[in-house]
Amino acid sequence: MPTRSEPLITGNTYHLFNKMIDQKRVFQSNSYSQDFYNRLIYYRSINSTRSYSDLSKLHKDNQENIYTQMFKESDYQVRILAYCFMPNHYHLLIQQLKDDGISNYISKTTNSFTRYYNLKNQRRGQVFLKDFKAVLVRSDEQLIHNSRYIHLNPYSSGLVATPEELIKYRWSSFASYLGARKDKLVQNQQVMSFFSSVKEYQDFVFDQAEYQKELEGFKHIDEFTTM
Repeated sequence: MPTRSEPLITGNTYHLFNKMIDQKRVFQSNSYSQDFYNRLIYYRSINSTRSYSDLSKLHKDNQENIYTQMFKESDYQVRILAYCFMPNHYHLLIQQLKDDGISNYISKTTNSFTRYYNLKNQRRGQVFLKDFKAVLVRSDEQLIHNSRYIHLNPYSSGLVATPEELIKYRWSSFASYLGARKDKLVQNQQVMSFFSSVKEYQDFVFDQAEYQKELEGFKHIDEFTTM
């Protein structure tokens, strides 16, 4: 496991993101997105000593018994506060609960998914870039703004046509924030504690939608003009 220049500290929250190599659009597939999502749930627990591929071979009843153990929050090494999968990258708003929790979690999840993806596609090598990025969230204000940025990604990148369609975007925690869908991965209580209602949070997100989309457009212009 590579050593980070700035260690990830237990108790801190980070905006974590990573891309696929060669801009592969792996998460354009619902099947691969679902598989990555399932692995994020499974490897969240320190009890996930069996490989996910072995788990998937068990009888459904045995799987459910194991998953019951996986959902003991006292055994979580991380807490996922928000997430979004884009076609060629992912975002997690993640809190470290145990020492080395984030690094262990991401390593197990992405390595497991990579083995699965390579087997399905008869290929070798990495799927994700070697090192994920993790930006420390230093304040409550930064926390809620990061959640908004993550949830707006499908709109600012043009995957959905209107902010309202974000609620139907399958690979994001936004719908669970609004009570429109149950989500076994995300725990949104910390972010939602700063809002009096789901409507207030929805308005908070939508209020920034056009500005964030405009910034995304400028980013792509900068990338083109500096090539």
